[in-house]
Amino acid sequence: MTAQELAEACAREMWNSDSASQRLGMVLKHIAPGEATLGMELGPAMTNGHGNAHGGYLFTLADSAFAF
Repeated sequence: MTAQELAEACAREMWNSDSASQRLGMVLKHIAPGEATLGMELGPAMTNGHGNAHGGYLFTLADSAFAF
């Protein structure tokens, strides 16, 4: 198994158990050894009083990406 295959297998296994990221609408965009890119579309309920992404959601997205 190559390092890339191992990274993808680990990410798949973790994703299958990651209910929080899935429920928030996150998607895995890129996985490689030592790298992960996740994305998330923001809905109106995820914005702050300025109409921007609420920091809590940004940090949650970052936290999930770091976990991969």
